[in-house]
Amino acid sequence: MPLSYDILQNSNFRLLVLARTLCSMALQSLAVIVGWQIYTLTNSPLMLGLIGLTEAIPAIIGSLFSGYVVDKSTPHHIYKLCIAFLVLNMAFMLVMGGELLHLPHEMLVPLLFLGIFFSGVARSFMMPAYFSITPQIIEVEYRLSSLCDLRTNSCRTCLWILWRDICVDFTTCIYGVGIFMRH
Repeated sequence: MPLSYDILQNSNFRLLVLARTLCSMALQSLAVIVGWQIYTLTNSPLMLGLIGLTEAIPAIIGSLFSGYVVDKSTPHHIYKLCIAFLVLNMAFMLVMGGELLHLPHEMLVPLLFLGIFFSGVARSFMMPAYFSITPQIIEVEYRLSSLCDLRTNSCRTCLWILWRDICVDFTTCIYGVGIFMRH
């Protein structure tokens, strides 16, 4: 068995990677669902773009100081707090957007924007906490191998996300937003 797969015998590392994967899937799903709902409620491509910007701005601004905050505190607690906050935020957005409370559309749209804003704030702290926890879990002999694997996979992931976004943007420019909204 290659060295890079030996690291999967570490149960804490497996749990951390599983938590990161599930969190990433949940956040991607949240972005699609809220974007779809905002477009359905407002029928405005501008509002659809603003919902993405509402999450990106706090994530970018928060990333300027979140690494410092994580380094000065306990990364395990920050990561747990971010996940707990995101779960509560998603529950809030489910109650608001899932029409469990019957709110007028004029009130629902700002609440969805508020939920996405707080999601961006939590996301700005998650990655620094994850990258601080990972070296604490991995034994010294596996660090170099796993670091190389993480960088290779990160590069592949970035290229895949870039390609995906280009395809979606190109399709949206040609066919409009309605191509993604058909049932």
